[in-house]
Amino acid sequence: MPDAPGRLESRRSCEYQKELVTSLLVLTMLTSAALADQVTVDYNHSANFGNYHTYSRENVKTANSIWDARVRQSIDRQLAAKGWTQSLPAGTSPW
Repeated sequence: MPDAPGRLESRRSCEYQKELVTSLLVLTMLTSAALADQVTVDYNHSANFGNYHTYSRENVKTANSIWDARVRQSIDRQLAAKGWTQSLPAGTSPW
């Protein structure tokens, strides 16, 4: 039995509403994730950063601990690709 024109129209409207609600939820989640952390940077604007070739970082702490090592490794790989090496933490000796 074929759908009546009014019923088909109602079904399309319902599908459209579901797609709209889903799209709005995804947009809201992406926007809130982008605004969740605020990063501030403070540095000496007259410093010549071309003279620096080492870096150190604080402990990486993500919302999901499974990502901690992944983030650290990614930072280390990307900086190593640029020729940077990680310095030892303060108070640590290589010997």
